[in-house]
Amino acid sequence: HRKELDAIEDEVARGKRLVELNVQEQCIRVIKTAVVQKAYLRKGYPKVHGWVFDLHDGLLKDLEIPFDEILEKIREIYRLEV
Repeated sequence: HRKELDAIEDEVARGKRLVELNVQEQCIRVIKTAVVQKAYLRKGYPKVHGWVFDLHDGLLKDLEIPFDEILEKIREIYRLEV
């Protein structure tokens, strides 16, 4: 994500985007776990959501992580059976 971050000149905005990218990547790591994949395929949950809390304005931002899309791509790689 270096190119994207380097293109953001404002230091505060760059920091906020870095936090968002970090949360997004951590969500993907959680979705990759066997326990999440197997439980979701068996029961339809859990779903992983990525939210960021902004200390400056006190608001939560939903990063709208495309759980189903990511899970489908990951299943093509890992092929975990229920």
